[in-house]
Amino acid sequence: MPFDGSQPSSWKEMTVDDIASDVICGKTPPTADPQNYGGTIPFITIPDMHGSVYTTSTARFLSEKGASTQPGKMLPANSVCVSCIASVGLVCLTAEPSQTNQQINSIICKDQISPFYVYTKMTTLNEYLKQLGAGGSTTLNINKTLFGQIPILLPDEASMKEYHNKVEPLFSSIRENQYEIQHLESLKRLLLSQISSR
Repeated sequence: MPFDGSQPSSWKEMTVDDIASDVICGKTPPTADPQNYGGTIPFITIPDMHGSVYTTSTARFLSEKGASTQPGKMLPANSVCVSCIASVGLVCLTAEPSQTNQQINSIICKDQISPFYVYTKMTTLNEYLKQLGAGGSTTLNINKTLFGQIPILLPDEASMKEYHNKVEPLFSSIRENQYEIQHLESLKRLLLSQISSR
């Protein structure tokens, strides 16, 4: 508990559905049409979620055509993505408008709910999520209905606002640093390729 054994009465046990303006289960646009891919819209899959707070880089990108095949699947920046099939329990934030595949459920937070609080809270639920996804099956799977019922301990509005205001600059710095590292790694690869071609 984030307090000394006594939960403040102003903190409430809610669910993901309670704190979300929407919960989006991703989907993959038809791969038979190559024009659905190769654009600038990040398409997040589980391998893209490892080791980063934000998904500033994805292996594949959707075109406007690909994204338009499933308009209800677009996620705004700072949506909370959680892997829910096979590799359950990975959590990341979207760095910009993105879509995901069907192995990921994403939380678009209500206006008064800090996505940074929800992100941080979800990162503490790894073991719980794995147990929830087991369900007697060999393949872990948390469907959208089950995902929406995940309990979230929520602070009062004033505490939530104070927390958000304190951490927002930190998360913004993390996102910008990730983009900068990505840019430097790209420059490094370019320089190495030029050197090796001489």
